[in-house]
Amino acid sequence: MGSAEPTTRSRAARRRKLAHLVLLGLFLVLLALWLTTGYRVPGAIDKDWVSFDTAGWRALSLDWRSVYTDSAGTRWPYLYPPFTIFLTMPLGMLPYYPSYLAAVGSALVAILWSLGRLLDGVGSGDGRRALFISAALLCPTAFQTLVTGQYSWIYLAAVSGAYACWRAGDDRRAGHALAFLLVKPNIAIFFLPFLVARRCGATLRGAASAAVVLLACSIPFGLGPWLAFVDNARGVAARQQAGDAPIAKQVTAQAFVRVLLGSGAWSTAVSWVVWGTVTVGLGVVCWRLWRRPGRMPLLRLVGTACLLAVAANPRLYFYDALLLLVPAAGWYLEAGSYATAARRRSIGVALAVMVAATIGFFWFPAAGTAVGPCCVLWLLVESFDAAAERAGEQVAVADVVLLEAA
Repeated sequence: MGSAEPTTRSRAARRRKLAHLVLLGLFLVLLALWLTTGYRVPGAIDKDWVSFDTAGWRALSLDWRSVYTDSAGTRWPYLYPPFTIFLTMPLGMLPYYPSYLAAVGSALVAILWSLGRLLDGVGSGDGRRALFISAALLCPTAFQTLVTGQYSWIYLAAVSGAYACWRAGDDRRAGHALAFLLVKPNIAIFFLPFLVARRCGATLRGAASAAVVLLACSIPFGLGPWLAFVDNARGVAARQQAGDAPIAKQVTAQAFVRVLLGSGAWSTAVSWVVWGTVTVGLGVVCWRLWRRPGRMPLLRLVGTACLLAVAANPRLYFYDALLLLVPAAGWYLEAGSYATAARRRSIGVALAVMVAATIGFFWFPAAGTAVGPCCVLWLLVESFDAAAERAGEQVAVADVVLLEAA
């Protein structure tokens, strides 16, 4: 019996390594094919990065407001706060295709760095680390982030960096990392109650100081870009309410309801009621979970904040679901921390549905909206599992007291 267990483990490790090589090879082939042939097809690479590239060369003209106003009527308006203008300038210095390669390359490096931070402390000998990295790179949201040159890698890097700092005991620097979520404020806002509930005072102070520095970076641009940024955000929100913005490309619970009920004022009203219910309900669930997580590992705990930020968000698009790699890492790497295997398997089912939905997105964009309700279910299961673990802990303590009394 003693030799059978190591043999079984070695076979599992070999299977994981083989799966890693297959997935990684597929990823590299697909990315190489896209990068070497996509630019030859007119409009194929004219994705979201175009707004960043355009913002960059307009910023180099020192007409800061034009970064927003001159792109507001285009297909890809620039929708990020003025302190991010510095990120666009290197793209503006490059020719068209090298600018695209720079956007893809920076996203790939950032995603790999983020995955490395999430996997800190996980041994590489059994193949789990390598398999998760290759599977993460090949997941539809990661691949979409890469080929569109989107900024979603910033959110993943911010949370992953904060997690690594927490593990190292550096709470203040964790706050510095989380401050970069201000690139997309509607994601950042969901991490504030997480920090308050967890009583992360040093992290809050670190985030506040870093936020001041980020905002100060926009002082040279003046107030004009901020006003234009707000106008662009309002314009997109108005288009969304009017049905012009692609609701079907969003991954929130609200978007799922909108697609399910169809267009119309009634559908919009119901979707906002659902959004309010989901936000308040999940907020209460998360608050109780964060205040009393029991023995839930830190990675799973941080993952619940990411699940809330996606499920309850008023507007979040397909590529923003890259943030879900954090709870996915917790589910995969902390398998033994679940109170019951059944709960972990149920999350696995939800995760499989999400992957299938995001693959289907490329043919049927509305399929991606299934991510929202899956996040809701995932978060509820995480909460139930922590509650069951706490209940078991209380029963165990009561039994000890009774035995000592006897």
